[in-house]
Amino acid sequence: MISWTVANPWSAPVFYVESTLSTMEDAQRLDEQGYPSGTVVAAGYQERGRGRRPERTWAAEPGKNLLFTLLLDLDPGFPPQRLPLLAGLALARSVEDRFGLEVEVKWPNDLLCGQQKLAGVLCQARTRPPAPARALVGVGVNCNQLDFPPGLAGRACSLAGLLGREVPLPGLLADILAALHAALGDGNWRAGLQHRLYGVGRQATIRPEGGVVSIAGRVRGVAEDGALLLESGGRIRTIYSGELLFQPEA
Repeated sequence: MISWTVANPWSAPVFYVESTLSTMEDAQRLDEQGYPSGTVVAAGYQERGRGRRPERTWAAEPGKNLLFTLLLDLDPGFPPQRLPLLAGLALARSVEDRFGLEVEVKWPNDLLCGQQKLAGVLCQARTRPPAPARALVGVGVNCNQLDFPPGLAGRACSLAGLLGREVPLPGLLADILAALHAALGDGNWRAGLQHRLYGVGRQATIRPEGGVVSIAGRVRGVAEDGALLLESGGRIRTIYSGELLFQPEA
């Protein structure tokens, strides 16, 4: 693991490793070693890159994409389910500002461009009494990968594929860190997210985590704590977990 020269608004170390099992696991070890909030570990390749659901993996070609985990202290009372949305908002702003692309945030943790997945976020909370609560914010951005496995073909996209050129990874990481640092202090973050929220006004179904009863309704937005607001049965319901599914648009 080497130091990476990347601007970090937390003034904390940024590490890079060519290959690792998981940047999330690496960041967890750095946390246990006492590294400060804002520490980042990035990798060129992950053998055990994970998605939000246990059975899903993050498939990426070695050296092609931006894969990193951020250690982050959480203020007392901070709702952890808000964090992946703030990370998604930061990703959206970074991609829009640097590349001029139009992107959307799909609740709770995906960044889409043209309904194809461009990036994903995985957050894990850690408790370390009496120290402040801390989170691991894992991010994967498809940057310079042009080909995807058969199961992802047509469902995933990359910046290089959209732009027709390669993307420098350290500069994009610096942009994302700066945008996330700003988003954490943005009291108006919901307004920034609302017009980027995928599927607002559309009929959708929530497939619960480990449950058997799905909930159908119309997406209206997100609550202050990050819950999805779903209009169902004549009332607004707050949804804290589950997979958001849409019927293909005609």
